[in-house]
Amino acid sequence: MEAELGVGFKLFQEKYMSKVTCQKPFLVQAVAADAKLFNDMTTTWKFVPNVPRSKLSDSSAADHPTCWVDFDISFDFASPLHAQASTVFFDQVSKMMLQAFVDRCHTVYKK
Repeated sequence: MEAELGVGFKLFQEKYMSKVTCQKPFLVQAVAADAKLFNDMTTTWKFVPNVPRSKLSDSSAADHPTCWVDFDISFDFASPLHAQASTVFFDQVSKMMLQAFVDRCHTVYKK
């Protein structure tokens, strides 16, 4: 699917289009398709059920109520100004992205 996503912190607020692929229930990947803001931008969310490694291949593992989340982001801004700002705010922005994900899960799953 295609989705409009946003990136921003303080004075910087930008939107861009991404191609999003899902491999339910273990992976979501978004690749920026808008070359104006990024030369390259890929975010990957991997979900691993919180079960012993020996039980990961069990069919019931995907239904476990908790999981580990592995978040990976790779990007190259097209603008030198955005690139410089990202080095200053990267840790805060990535924490905000993860918190936004957790907040959305709470809203959708009401837990």
